[in-house]
Amino acid sequence: MEAVLIAAVVGMAALTLSLWYLASRDQANARRSDATELDDREIVAQDAGAVSRSKEMLQDMMAALSGQVEGYAQDVRKYNRSLESHRKSLEQAHTMKSIRDIEAALMREVDSMRKANAEYRDKLEEANKTIARQQQDLEQLAIDAKVDFLTKVPNRRAFDMQIHEEIERYRRGGQYFSLALIDIDHFKQFNDKFGHSTGDEVLRAVARVLNENRRTSDFVARYGGEEFAILLPNTGCGDAAGMVEKLRAMVERLEVFAAGGRHKVTFSAGVAELLPADGGKAPLVERADARLYAAKAAGRNQVVSN
Repeated sequence: MEAVLIAAVVGMAALTLSLWYLASRDQANARRSDATELDDREIVAQDAGAVSRSKEMLQDMMAALSGQVEGYAQDVRKYNRSLESHRKSLEQAHTMKSIRDIEAALMREVDSMRKANAEYRDKLEEANKTIARQQQDLEQLAIDAKVDFLTKVPNRRAFDMQIHEEIERYRRGGQYFSLALIDIDHFKQFNDKFGHSTGDEVLRAVARVLNENRRTSDFVARYGGEEFAILLPNTGCGDAAGMVEKLRAMVERLEVFAAGGRHKVTFSAGVAELLPADGGKAPLVERADARLYAAKAAGRNQVVSN
């Protein structure tokens, strides 16, 4: 029975370590990101949902384990009381019959303990399986918290973490990269004229084109609203602009079927390369953003990189 209690405690310790790992990893990622607080309500709501589901899952796990451990403890106390009673009876025994009676009672107690121990082992094994499944669910929640619910590409949080990693790689080994900021042209009109479901389908369609036609090393994310961002490692501004131009042409040929009709879609983009004097992401984002607005001011449906 003590072995079962030890196993239960070890199981709870393993669970605690796993939860600590998940929490500390997310806290470390949060500290690493130099992003400002996100204003995108969709991302905030998505994070809140993930937190709520995680809390419910952990509460269920801890309640189940707490109940099982309390059950083990109660049985151990019961058997200890029984053994103490038999010990006192043995001290007072003066005949072989009374000794045999105590021996028979002890054998029954041992048999009962064996059966209970086997049941608890089965329960503990099932609890370990449940913990393993729920740890996988927690890992999936952690992944989901970095994926945009609508477009299924990485969200702004994932982008902030990734651009931080790219900047760190540049600082360590001089691995430069470029950033493209993309904004769907006249997106508000899709929502206003045809409804938000059409706007949603436009976002999904553009995300598919960007994500399915990127290089393996590139990173596509929904930056917020109708904006997307692409990180292009080991790529100068000119080459990056050429790659984004190819994507622009693909989107221009795109037809979105929604609200009973076909809808043409275009985007404008600004491209900038990380410079040694930048010191962080802010100057890079500002340059890409300024070039994005220049593309819009010049008539939209184009890529500006200088």
